[in-house]
Amino acid sequence: MYSKEKIGLLFNHYVDSGDDKVFGELMEAIDPIIDIVLKKYQKYERHFDDVKQLVKLKMWKNQRNPKKLGRYRKSPTTYMFYLVRSYVSIAYEKILKIYDDNEKVSVSIRSEKWMRGNQ
Repeated sequence: MYSKEKIGLLFNHYVDSGDDKVFGELMEAIDPIIDIVLKKYQKYERHFDDVKQLVKLKMWKNQRNPKKLGRYRKSPTTYMFYLVRSYVSIAYEKILKIYDDNEKVSVSIRSEKWMRGNQ
């Protein structure tokens, strides 16, 4: 289970310091959130490890910006959950295209536009 308190402390410490080590600890702290979101995709369980890795890469690439994250100090766990959910959906879209699985994972248009705007 994830700890809102730990995520909040690490999130705020990262926003204040910009320390990549702290960001790494934050990524470890949100690991259970990624697992929770992945459970909604049981049908594609064979891709869990790949999706988890893609989500973490996206987080490192797109969210490692203390100024941008500073806007979400009020509710960092909710923001992390939202990001993870969005990145998981996008990662499954990519993976299912690679493996030519015939089913699509739904991603809301608003979420998809938001993700493109934050890349």
